[in-house]
Amino acid sequence: MGFISVMDAYLRWFSTPPFWHVDAVGGRPPHHWKATTVTAALRASRVVAAALFNGATNGGRFRSYVTDPLVPVLKPGDTVILDNLGAHRVADVWEAIQAVSAKLLYLPPYSPDFNPVEQVFAKLKADLRKAAARTLPDLRAAIRSTFDSLTPQACRNCLAAAGYNAYDPS
Repeated sequence: MGFISVMDAYLRWFSTPPFWHVDAVGGRPPHHWKATTVTAALRASRVVAAALFNGATNGGRFRSYVTDPLVPVLKPGDTVILDNLGAHRVADVWEAIQAVSAKLLYLPPYSPDFNPVEQVFAKLKADLRKAAARTLPDLRAAIRSTFDSLTPQACRNCLAAAGYNAYDPS
């Protein structure tokens, strides 16, 4: 039996050509925000099923995420843990996860301490601030780099810190 924790992170990043003037406060150009949502799942060995969406998560986007890429990486007996975001409680999510003989559990409202992938996203956000990506390809590369840098031990530590047994047969 494996444990998979899924989370969305709404990222706001700056998009500017390199020749534009950047203000002195944080090196940020004014009025050139882009918004991207990263959704990913954490196993005890690695981050799986990472996906990027333009804008915020909604029910339709999350349903698409569950159908592909999440369901294909699930194994019979896996337990999928979701937070209580409204977009995670849309129709067909439970059915898609049950169809592969996995279980679905929702965390209580406002309980980020019980969501192990929170620590992964905290690291991701810190790494993205350092990377200061200004283009979508650079943002994708920085996200991939962070997820690839997580060792199986780091993933197990995230699970253990949230109070979960970090066993993963994969």
